[in-house]
Amino acid sequence: MSDLRPRSALDGVDDVIGTIRLREVTNISLVSVAARRNSQDRCHAWLRMTFGAVPGPNGSESSVAGTALWMGPDQWMLSRQIGPDFDYAGNIKTELDEAASVTEQTGSWVMIEVTGDRLADAFERLCAIPIRTMQPGEARRTQINHQSCFVVLESKSAARILGARSSARSLWHALTMTARAL
Repeated sequence: MSDLRPRSALDGVDDVIGTIRLREVTNISLVSVAARRNSQDRCHAWLRMTFGAVPGPNGSESSVAGTALWMGPDQWMLSRQIGPDFDYAGNIKTELDEAASVTEQTGSWVMIEVTGDRLADAFERLCAIPIRTMQPGEARRTQINHQSCFVVLESKSAARILGARSSARSLWHALTMTARAL
């Protein structure tokens, strides 16, 4: 049997350009959860128990269990830092059973952490989100370099971008060019 090991989209790149640090988050598992018809209450109860609240539009909730990001009506992307042998999707599927459609998403997305004191300046050049008025925990779906992405504001100097793995290099290029322009 082959000894296959997953690779991250950008090989774990970590770079500092001026006052902006760009880092691919590699030790994370991503799982989409969509409540099934007539099971929304059960999913909401599970989210409240696991994350402390049910993320609504433009929101995310974090706890020791990870982060839940609102993706659409009764749809969330869950993320959690994990070890290589942890089956996050399988555990959630066991807990929610038939109440939700649970899909492993780790290999489909890239997560890039952007930090620095000029974070707002960078995002004003990258995309059309109200970064200066957003509060930590708020999230927005936006376009960065013609790619659909989610931006989650962690603090006034830290954000995470979730983008398609297939466009990871283009997203990284846009981020590095913006950081250099500052």
